[in-house]
This record gives sequence, structure tokens and C-alpha cells, in this order.
Amino acid sequence: KQKFSSLVIFWLLKKGLESNLFLFEQIGIWGVGLSTSNVDLNLTPLGTDNQSWILRQDGKIVHNNTVLHEITKPIQEGDIIGVSFDHVQLKFYINNVPMDYEVSNIKAGSEDIYPVVYVDSGAIIDMVFSHASFAYPPPPSYDAILIEKVLL
Repeated sequence: KQKFSSLVIFWLLKKGLESNLFLFEQIGIWGVGLSTSNVDLNLTPLGTDNQSWILRQDGKIVHNNTVLHEITKPIQEGDIIGVSFDHVQLKFYINNVPMDYEVSNIKAGSEDIYPVVYVDSGAIIDMVFSHASFAYPPPPSYDAILIEKVLL
């Protein structure tokens, strides 16, 4: 696992992170969001504990086995999901339109927070990690992470 600060796939500026995910096929179980290193990645769906914050295939944002929000328009095959996190608020975007709900005050104690994506029961998610290949630009005030170099 890598910390957010070292991931090239996410955008970073002002402590913000962003990734675009393209949903290739809607069949099966999937989820995308954040988790700590304490989450059991073998138990899907995620979001059933206090270690993960997940948007699931059914349009529900779940944390600690509680539905925090449910979108009214179902996510369809071919929709593009964007995710941004500024170390305080987690936001999801559907086809570059922000959802009308943000997960606020994400706290993991002393644990680091990581991006997480899972698939099960035949789900297929095609993920795009290259800034040049994103279908939509990142939200305002987000920019690419620069690779850290050690200077002598």
C-alpha cells in the first residue's frame, strides 16, 4: 500500500487528491473511496466498518455500515467517476458533475488514509491513471503530484 502523498495516480495541490475512474461494465459489485490500512480488503463490500468510506455500485456512500447518502440517478455503464479528497472532505463526481453530498471530517486517528477500489462478482472497472488520458480535468485548485527527489 502507498500513502496518498506518494501516489502518482492522484492529483495534489492544497492537500487535495483527485482521480478519474471509468466504469467499463456495471455488472457485479464494486466500490471506490478511502480506507485505512486496518480495513480487511478480503471482506466486500467495504464500508461496513469505521475504516472505510465507499461509494458502492448501488449509488450509496457507506461508512461504518451506515448509508451516509444515496444518489437518485443510478450509475450507468460508461459513467466516469471522479474522486477528490483534501484530507478533510471526500467528494465524488459522476461524469464531471459533483455529487450533492460530501463526506466531511474524515478522521482515522493515527492511521494513514489510502485510496481503495474493489470489484467482486464479475464487476469490471477500467481505471485511468494518466493525467493526459483523463476524460475530464481535475477540479479547480487540484494539480498533478510532482515526484519527490532527494537532493544532496
